[in-house]
Amino acid sequence: LRAAGLMPVGGRGPHAAQLTAQHVANLLVGMNAPTAAQSAEFVIAWNSTSPADDQTYGFAGSETFGEALIAILEDSNDRLKVASVVINLDWPQAEINLDDGRKFKFGSPEDARRLGYTTTASHRQFFIGPGVLHQLAINLEGEFDEDATGSGWLGDEKDSLSRIKSAAAKERE
Repeated sequence: LRAAGLMPVGGRGPHAAQLTAQHVANLLVGMNAPTAAQSAEFVIAWNSTSPADDQTYGFAGSETFGEALIAILEDSNDRLKVASVVINLDWPQAEINLDDGRKFKFGSPEDARRLGYTTTASHRQFFIGPGVLHQLAINLEGEFDEDATGSGWLGDEKDSLSRIKSAAAKERE
């Protein structure tokens, strides 16, 4: 993903590259590619998938699955009420399910076949639940909003090691 410009390049620890919702969306999709070598192609195909059926716009006014996933990852207040994101692993197709039962589908078997993918009646899926999605959104907001008042983190600690040390010190007290 880095070689294709889909993830930032940087050092490690405090010098690590800053991640955005776009980067996390790319990682969530790309980790499902059959091989690491295919991850960039996988991300581009899935993130560019358009709303299925007769939907003019997909979820949250998005025109692609990638835009919809970014909207979810930027929703630290859980206003979108996402119950799950389901990514089809066999061809470019995904679904966003809301708490109220509505479903937003991206891609279709017909679109996938036009792109050269083989579709079948059964397929493998990757399920991302609401807890993971919401925690990622909270962490992204807390990590990169310098004015944040600890959103998503313990106290004012912004990095994992500081949070762990702080929690351990509180337990010893």
